[in-house]
Amino acid sequence: MKKYIFFLLFSIGLTSCNLSYQNNLEKMGDAVRQHMRYRDADNGTITKVEYFKPISYEKIAKEKRQKPDEAYLLRVYIQGTWSYENSYRIYNINDTVNCYLNEDKKVLRMDENKEN
Repeated sequence: MKKYIFFLLFSIGLTSCNLSYQNNLEKMGDAVRQHMRYRDADNGTITKVEYFKPISYEKIAKEKRQKPDEAYLLRVYIQGTWSYENSYRIYNINDTVNCYLNEDKKVLRMDENKEN
């Protein structure tokens, strides 16, 4: 009987941790979407996202942070297009992007694609 109760409590604990992780993932994904809207306004671009999926996040160790504010690394898969305002040239987006967030889950920066 004790084993059954322990197993039940253990499974409830795992479920609640998973729900918390999923909730944080969704909140961080919403923050990235908002950041993309503000970046469009600042850069004079138009981004049309057809598919957006937050994949995972992890807490960054203090020794590995590039900037002291960075607390989380979020990986997001984005599919869509972007263009400059008043331009006929359209660029495709089909990539996994690393986003760095602070403790309050606000986006600090997104890794840009750098061609060599």
